[in-house]
Amino acid sequence: MLALVFLPVGRLDWLPGWYFIVFVGTAYGASALILARVNPAIYPARSRFQPGTKRWDLILLG
Repeated sequence: MLALVFLPVGRLDWLPGWYFIVFVGTAYGASALILARVNPAIYPARSRFQPGTKRWDLILLG
């Protein structure tokens, strides 16, 4: 994500880019914590391969 934000600008000292990175990271972190609290079984269930997983998914995730 850093490359997608800062590569078009061409520099790392672009303050609005850092605000965006912090905002998105905070939002993702908060949603992960809320999801873990609301549905604690979701992370263990999603962290392993399920029966019927397509071969190309196994390659991409590997």
